[in-house]
Amino acid sequence: MEKAGAVQAMYWASLIRGRDSDRQRPEARVWFESAGDIWMRQRRRLLREFVSNPSVVLRQRIIPTWT
Repeated sequence: MEKAGAVQAMYWASLIRGRDSDRQRPEARVWFESAGDIWMRQRRRLLREFVSNPSVVLRQRIIPTWT
């Protein structure tokens, strides 16, 4: 349940995926380009957790992060 809550909080705080409107701002462009590696590592970690953890609740929280 703790992992599911953490994933849900990260989703709603836009920590998993940046919003497109934020990416289009000129001053944020450099930051988003440098953060791309961090997001890819995070996505891989979430995918590993999705595959290895049998919790349906956790999987339901991870799925929206991929859309």
